[in-house]
Amino acid sequence: EQESMARLKKLMTIMDSMNDKELDSLDGERLFTRQTGRIQRVARGAGVSIREVNELLAQYKKFAQMVKKMGGIKGLFKGGDMSKNVNPSQMAKLNQQMAKMMDPRVLQQMGGMQGLQGMMRQFQQGAAGKFGNMFGNMDR
Repeated sequence: EQESMARLKKLMTIMDSMNDKELDSLDGERLFTRQTGRIQRVARGAGVSIREVNELLAQYKKFAQMVKKMGGIKGLFKGGDMSKNVNPSQMAKLNQQMAKMMDPRVLQQMGGMQGLQGMMRQFQQGAAGKFGNMFGNMDR
């Protein structure tokens, strides 16, 4: 639980180092790939390596693709509000799909499925606003 919380805090620190344009971009990955200086700036601002910023962008891409397959953000979070009204069956399906696409070693470091579910609960409660900006445009 503590490891997943530390990881979530690191991800939020990276996102705090992004500007509004980067957070609100419909295709954040493309924005960062076309202008690699952005990755370096975000890494410096967050106090992390470039590799960690790239990992966040890769995770975002996978998550965005998965949410789109599940009917967009409004299909996962009823009414688009990520802090409440979570569709439990969609969240369970999302957890299973995330576990399948993750490197087994990473999943193990997170504490297995239980750690992943804990991270998703934390995501729902504490980080919803921050991630909402990044994922708010997935229905398009």
